[in-house]
Amino acid sequence: MTSSISKNLFLRLFLAVFSFFPILGKAQTDNQIFETNILSPEVHPPNEPLLPPIVEWNSEQQLEISFDDLNHDTRDLSYRVIHCTALWEKSDLLFMQYMQGFESQPILDYAFSSNTTTPYTRYWFLFPNESMRPILPGNYLIQVFP
Repeated sequence: MTSSISKNLFLRLFLAVFSFFPILGKAQTDNQIFETNILSPEVHPPNEPLLPPIVEWNSEQQLEISFDDLNHDTRDLSYRVIHCTALWEKSDLLFMQYMQGFESQPILDYAFSSNTTTPYTRYWFLFPNESMRPILPGNYLIQVFP
């Protein structure tokens, strides 16, 4: 019975917030962008853009998180992962109670657009990774910040 329960536990990750400051008062299940120059946020398994952003618990599966920045210049951006309740509200857990690794990570992968009418910079990263891995199943909000 325990194995069937663990097989049904999923780690849900949604790219939920792009901001300069945390906004976690309400449940967040949709993408929210707080900078007008950020467009096209995507969260999906690598090379599978039509699949939902779900990772099976205790697996080696990852999600690719990506977005476009219309500044068309490189910026020092980072991300943090926040554990949420079933209602997508920030939980009371400390970072070390739900995540193994560092509290924030820089986003190092980017590419400049070419031959487009609007120049932009595409940023992306994979999660979970060797620097940040959940130790509890549940809902997780990913926040990108400068």
